[in-house]
Amino acid sequence: MPSTSATPSAFSGADATEPASRHQGETGRSVLVVDDDDLVRSGVTRSLTRLGYSAPSATGPAEALAFLRSGKHCIDLLFTDIRVPGGIDGFELARIVRQEFPRIAILLTTGFAGSRPKDPGTRILYKPYKLAELAAAVRETLAARAHAS
Repeated sequence: MPSTSATPSAFSGADATEPASRHQGETGRSVLVVDDDDLVRSGVTRSLTRLGYSAPSATGPAEALAFLRSGKHCIDLLFTDIRVPGGIDGFELARIVRQEFPRIAILLTTGFAGSRPKDPGTRILYKPYKLAELAAAVRETLAARAHAS
């Protein structure tokens, strides 16, 4: 069951320290992590890096959009918390990214059980999750996007 605390932890149990080699990602793929919680964001970026992904990060939607719009980066997947400060939430960020960068896959995350996808085909990874769940969700979301293209 997902956490309902105000600042849910991304990872559950000892899984956050388990060897990433069991859940390897796709080397060379890039995941932009958006979360306003420094501990969550750094933990997720470390985990994605251990899985073989490049994992730049942003503290909110405005920073993420500036990063993407700079045109200097090739991002394969946006992994964003739904509840982020800054005027727009993760759902709206996903909508903007889908419109401006249609080739970027999108995976949402939240610790709030009441959150539901607004668009068909959008996946939400509920916190807390295990490293294996993160690895599978990223891999599956990237694969689904590749098949949709």
